[in-house]
Amino acid sequence: MNFNHLENYFVYLDTNIFVKNGFNPNTSEFKALKNHIRHGNVRILSNEVLEHEIKTHIGKLVSEQRNALKRKDRFNILNGLDFVSINEDFYKQSHEDITEAHFKKVLSGLEPLFLPLGKVNADEMFHRCKENLAPFGKKKTDEYHDLLQVLSLKQYKEGNRKLVADKKQNIEGFGHVLKNMSPDLIIISNDKKFTECSKDLQVGSHHFESISKFLEFYIKDDFERDLEQEKRYIKNLATKYNHWLMNPEIFDGLVEVDCVHSDAYFVKVQHENFDIVDIDLLEDDREDSLAVYSITVNGDIEVEVGQPEYRIWDSEDRDYSYGPTEYHSLNVPFSCTYSITIFYDTDSKSYTDYHSVIDEIELDTIEIHYDE
Repeated sequence: MNFNHLENYFVYLDTNIFVKNGFNPNTSEFKALKNHIRHGNVRILSNEVLEHEIKTHIGKLVSEQRNALKRKDRFNILNGLDFVSINEDFYKQSHEDITEAHFKKVLSGLEPLFLPLGKVNADEMFHRCKENLAPFGKKKTDEYHDLLQVLSLKQYKEGNRKLVADKKQNIEGFGHVLKNMSPDLIIISNDKKFTECSKDLQVGSHHFESISKFLEFYIKDDFERDLEQEKRYIKNLATKYNHWLMNPEIFDGLVEVDCVHSDAYFVKVQHENFDIVDIDLLEDDREDSLAVYSITVNGDIEVEVGQPEYRIWDSEDRDYSYGPTEYHSLNVPFSCTYSITIFYDTDSKSYTDYHSVIDEIELDTIEIHYDE
């Protein structure tokens, strides 16, 4: 595999990148990034604040999943949570154990190097807060955790780069980068204030809003085919031939109706509309003559929901009896990220086959409240 164009990069992933990928370590973006990590061209950086934030987010998702199960709702909040079945056995493990297990799963394959927070300049931190300097703002007054992360990276960038590796982390095989203590430091974040702060403190060599943007930026410099033509081909595939996205039934297991205060229930998805908002190149494998693209889609689905006109308490049967059902059609926004792998003939510059893999679909919760 051709990775010569990706050499000696230290990469810092902000928490929101993990949030964007649903804390699922098996999305197309993470799989592509791990390929570069395995070949020793990219090294992920981490610190205590980042890992604490990731654990906190995962802990909240675990709580939401437990609450969903209490409502007998099968909705899978934790995408990629395949080390334990989402059923009654879910309660046999403690909240802390499930959180820790999923945290380790999220970081698996990233093999991050742990940076010390170092000495914190309290005067500098308070000054940035008082003056509303990034990462702070008028509506973002509690961003010390972001500033701590940036200052940790600043310390590394300025030459005080004694990387503190956890005892369980193996740094062998990355010596060629450790010898070169001035590799490019890539900041990947879709938080504008975090990015502004890192630029203001001259921390990152380059800044990207997603993993896919970072990978494409470096891959396209060494791309031998017509990238724009290939993207047009990908867009055509994504628009016309991705049958799973054109099939409303793909959403059936993902629609969640708020039934806590309601007797409403999901019936079916009628149809969907979607627009392709982004196409990014993740991998270009010349040995196997294939390329992997990430597709980002936004759209809406028309959901049919049933709701009884009334319900009456039957004291003898100790249960509700329901009147005729009314049906409502609601538009629900969704976003989706998935990958398309295309196989090409190097000699004829034609495409021989393709397949697509869905990463995740995010839907807004449908809320219908029944008026007693």
